[in-house]
Amino acid sequence: MKIEIGDRFKGVIADAVESGLYTSAEDVVTEALRLFAADQARHQALRESIAEALADPREVGEAEIEAALAETMHGLAARGIPE
Repeated sequence: MKIEIGDRFKGVIADAVESGLYTSAEDVVTEALRLFAADQARHQALRESIAEALADPREVGEAEIEAALAETMHGLAARGIPE
């Protein structure tokens, strides 16, 4: 697959490789896509949690919401999806 990247991001990639944090442009893009995928998974989990909460007619307190959110984030971390 061939992808064109704008000048702004070419500079970001070049800087990351020049810094020594990454060995190639491909490594930088791979890491960026890994983070993107993790972010998408986190957003999906939150959307599902919100939909579930909206479908539940009972009243929920702030402490219960915080506990459920913490549990969701812990579950994501256990699957290797960073916060």
